[in-house]
Amino acid sequence: MFAPLVVCLTLVAQPQPASSTSGGGFQPQTGEAPYHGGIRPANRMALSSRRRQTQRQPEGQPPSGELAPEQPPTPPTQPTEPLRRRGRTGEDAPPGKLWISGWIDASYTASTDRVSQLPMGFNYRANQFLLQQNWLRIERAVDKEDATGPSFGFLSDTILPGSDYRFSLPRGLFNQQLVGTRGGPNLYGIDPVRFYAESYFPNVAQGLDVQIGRFYAPWGIEAVDAPSNTFLSHTYTFIYDPFTQVGAMATLKLSEQWSSQSALVIGNDEWFTPGNQLKYSGNVQWTAPDQRNTLRFSTILGSPRYVAAYNLDNLNLFELIWSHQFSEDLKFTFATTFGYQTDVPQLGTADWIGYQSYLTRRINEKLSTAVRVELFDDFKGQRTGYAGLYTAVTGGVQIQLTERIRLRPELRFDDNSRSRPFDGRHALFTAASDIIMRW
Repeated sequence: MFAPLVVCLTLVAQPQPASSTSGGGFQPQTGEAPYHGGIRPANRMALSSRRRQTQRQPEGQPPSGELAPEQPPTPPTQPTEPLRRRGRTGEDAPPGKLWISGWIDASYTASTDRVSQLPMGFNYRANQFLLQQNWLRIERAVDKEDATGPSFGFLSDTILPGSDYRFSLPRGLFNQQLVGTRGGPNLYGIDPVRFYAESYFPNVAQGLDVQIGRFYAPWGIEAVDAPSNTFLSHTYTFIYDPFTQVGAMATLKLSEQWSSQSALVIGNDEWFTPGNQLKYSGNVQWTAPDQRNTLRFSTILGSPRYVAAYNLDNLNLFELIWSHQFSEDLKFTFATTFGYQTDVPQLGTADWIGYQSYLTRRINEKLSTAVRVELFDDFKGQRTGYAGLYTAVTGGVQIQLTERIRLRPELRFDDNSRSRPFDGRHALFTAASDIIMRW
């Protein structure tokens, strides 16, 4: 069954975010720019096209210039195991057994924009119904509760299909979907978001979990899979930093208070393609003895140089998250995230910083409420395509209609006082809701 909202935000013991095409500029028919391989992968879909143009653009005008030749894209990010089990919903698979499950996530967003709300996402289409996720999960869970020796398993998560694939798809994997009839990405597609082999060793410290394959990047508060998030919409911090990584990741519980994750990966939002560069990704987390306070520091480290030969983002990232449990039903979470990369054409060093705060309250078993405030400063416009400070305020509720059906209505206001990213305006107002139906 779906976990209530407060549980969705709980940062306790467990971890956790597109291809290129050739084609011309903005498509008047859709209001979107096509993705054209380069700085970001398919996960940055139509937004990628804006970001590809590294020079700052005048206010209210989309990037101009010729599109880069077709290149493979780069993928996104997830949080770490110590914080909470990213990608797990209320019904976990029984250890040692093959388990097949999934959900459908469908949404509608009423907006002051006409067609597209980019650079906001994942519900980026204005005044339109979207099938965001048709999710298929196949897994054999490891035993972390009762095992006295090693246990082994695997997990496969696939968007099959859904509009969210355009954000999460990594560079070099199924990128042909990003070239539609009008030069931009197809509206719906598939993405094997996660697939990894897993082993658990209960006798190493207080438990060691090892994953090899494609997994969520170990940072952040949000996740790609809809049931793991408080809100339907996502923060800019989440959208414009990595979603997934490919490599090997180890999650180690040192004590009741301390845990950590370490991963060696081939890049951010990358499959095996030219331009891959080895990077370290990981975090360390401390939980207070009374379980009321949690701190986690995360980082992605390696060469920060933008790979011009492949139009490839190669960012480094640092993040600090603090959560405080006021009571069983009331929780506050704050995160600050800084990212940068060097040698970006026409920009030099590009950097950005995000601040996120969540206040969540559970009313009862069927209803919970939340408020989210984000400040995201894209100093040179390299992430979103428009320089300036984005302010986004979101309020919403989660309604558990039945054991397997959840509604997430929300109201959101976005503003960028320096640029005009929203249909030539500084501000955007949206009223949206989705329905998640598990099976």
